[in-house]
Amino acid sequence: MKYSQLMSLSLSGAFYACPITVECIVKRGLPQFNISGMTGSPASKSADRIKSAVLSCLRQFPLGSVLIHLAPVDILKKGGHFDLALAGSLLKALEAATPDSLLSSLPPDETLYIGELSLSGELRKLDMLYPFLLEAKRFGIQNIVLPAENFEQACVVRDLHLYPVRHLREITVPYKKSFPAGPAPDGGKTVNRLQFDKRKSLLDQLKISARIKRTLAVSAAGWHSILMIGPPGSGKSTLARELYSLIPAPNETEAMEILRMQNFLTGRIGSDYFQIQRPLRSPHHSCSSRSLTGGGIPLEPGEVTKANNGLLILDELAEFDRESLQSLREPLEERKIALARGSSSMILPSRFLLAATTNPCQCGHWKNPDAVCTCTAPSIRNYQNRIMGPLRDRIDIEVFVGNETVDAGDSLDLEEMEHWIETARLLQEKRFSGTPYRCNSDIASADLDLFCKFENEESVKIWKQIVSNPYSHRFSNGCRRLGRTIADLSGAAEIRSKDLLEALSYRCLDNFWQRTNP
Repeated sequence: MKYSQLMSLSLSGAFYACPITVECIVKRGLPQFNISGMTGSPASKSADRIKSAVLSCLRQFPLGSVLIHLAPVDILKKGGHFDLALAGSLLKALEAATPDSLLSSLPPDETLYIGELSLSGELRKLDMLYPFLLEAKRFGIQNIVLPAENFEQACVVRDLHLYPVRHLREITVPYKKSFPAGPAPDGGKTVNRLQFDKRKSLLDQLKISARIKRTLAVSAAGWHSILMIGPPGSGKSTLARELYSLIPAPNETEAMEILRMQNFLTGRIGSDYFQIQRPLRSPHHSCSSRSLTGGGIPLEPGEVTKANNGLLILDELAEFDRESLQSLREPLEERKIALARGSSSMILPSRFLLAATTNPCQCGHWKNPDAVCTCTAPSIRNYQNRIMGPLRDRIDIEVFVGNETVDAGDSLDLEEMEHWIETARLLQEKRFSGTPYRCNSDIASADLDLFCKFENEESVKIWKQIVSNPYSHRFSNGCRRLGRTIADLSGAAEIRSKDLLEALSYRCLDNFWQRTNP
C-alpha cells in the first residue's frame, strides 16, 4: 500500500476557509478509482478530469484500487480548484515525482495546491484567487502552488512563496527546468503593484459653508458615522457622496480586504486588478434586512459587508423599515456581524463608514423657513422615532443641512481639508501601532483613558458635565472619541476643552426637534 498527503482549501464566502487534507492510498485490488469526502456530481466529474490529467504524466493509469479522501468530511467541498491537489496526491503516492520536484521538496503541511486541470493536464486560470491566498496566510501556509496565469496577480500579496506551474507534470520534475518563461519565484520575493484610485472631489465647486465642510473632514479623518438632516434639495445626498472622495487611501491590510471582496463579488480578476478603490454602496430604502446585513442559505454577505473599508450611504434613513434599521446596531458598534441560518453560522467584517441622510419629517419641510410643513404633530413624532434611540446613539455626528446662504469669505479650501485629514490619519497610525485599532472611532470604552487623555482640568470638567447629563453611556464615549479626532485635525496631543465643545455641538437633533414649527 502506498500513501501520500497534500493540502488544499475549501472556501466559504470571501472571508472564511477551511484547510482540507487530501489523502491518497494506492493498494492492490480490483481496478477502481474513488474520491470520498466530496459528494454528488462534483466527485464523479473531478474523477474523470483527474484520470485524464494523470494519464498525460504517466504511460498508463495505475492498476489496483485508488482512493482519494478529502478531510474533514463534514465540510462542503465544491469547485475545480481541488484538481491539482487531487492529482498531485495520486502522483506522489505512485512515486512519480523526482526528489528535487515540488511534490518531493515542499513540506506537504505547509504548501497549498490550488488549480483546475484540463483533460490534457494544463492548469486553467483561477477566477477566485485572493480569498485563497489571504486565507492561506491566516493559516500560516507560505508555499502556494498555483496556475502560471495567476502568478502576476498573486504577486500583490506579500510574504508568500509562489510556485507557478503550467502543466501537471511540472510538479513531478525538477522545478527550475520546468518553468520555461516568466518571472520564476526567487525566495518568495513579490512586487506590490497596488494603486489607490481616488475619485476627484467636487466640494470646491459646491456652495457649502465652512461648517459643513469641517464636519465632513471630521467624519473622514476619524471614521465617524454621520447623519445629515435637512429639507429636500438642500444637498444632503450630494454631500454624502462627496464624503467618499475625502476618505484617505487604504493601508495594506485594508487594501487586501478590499481586493478580496472585489474578487469575490465580481467572480473574476480583470486586467485592472491592481487598481484599488474603496467600496461605495448605496442601497435603496426599500431593501430588505437580509440584503442589508446578509443571510440566506448558503450564507451570503449583505451591504454592510460589501461596504467593508468603504462608504455605506443610506439615503432617506427614516424610510427604511424598522427591522433593517435595528439590524445596523451591531455592525456599527462591533465592526462585524454574526449571521446564523439553520446549522450555518458566520462572522463577517462590516467596518464601513456610514453616511446617512433624512428629511426632518415626511414632507421634509419641518423647520424650513422657505416652505410650509403639511405634516401633523403625531406624524412628525412618528417620523422622528424611526431613527431615535439606540441607532442614533451609534451615529457620532449629526449635522443640519439647510438652504443657507454662503458668503464669499465663508469657505474652506479643499487642500486645507485634505491636509487636516492627512495630519489626523498619520497621528492615528502612530497612536494605534501594534493595536487592533485603525481609527479613533474604533477605540473600545475600556481604552478611552489610555488613548483619549484630556489636556487640563478645564477639559476634564467639561467631560464630567457631559457624563452627568442625561445622555447614554454610549453617546458620551462617542463624544470623547469625536473630541480626540477634532484634536488630531489640528495636531494637538491631548483633547482640549474646545474639542469637547465642538464634539458636543454635533448632537443637533435634540434642540432641532424640540422647537416649534413656525
